[in-house]
Amino acid sequence: MRWMAELSVTGPELDDLIEVSMALDRLSDDDRELVRLTYWEGLSAVEAGRTLGLSDGAVKVRLTRARARLRELLEGRRAVTIRRGSAREVG
Repeated sequence: MRWMAELSVTGPELDDLIEVSMALDRLSDDDRELVRLTYWEGLSAVEAGRTLGLSDGAVKVRLTRARARLRELLEGRRAVTIRRGSAREVG
């Protein structure tokens, strides 16, 4: 999360960045590095694979699994947030 200190984001956008950062922290180190290379550094899957010593097929499989895991983590987090918000409104 060190990179977040450099951003000038507040409010809901900051909350979203924190959620994404927390979800990324829950990925394996290898998957997190692959996501970082492809999404933050802008490398193609082929370039990221070469950097990490992975075949094209392995990169595609790992990216697909990492995205699915992130989606699962973020959807679960939002469900908790919604439930908590609803509980406050009811109570």
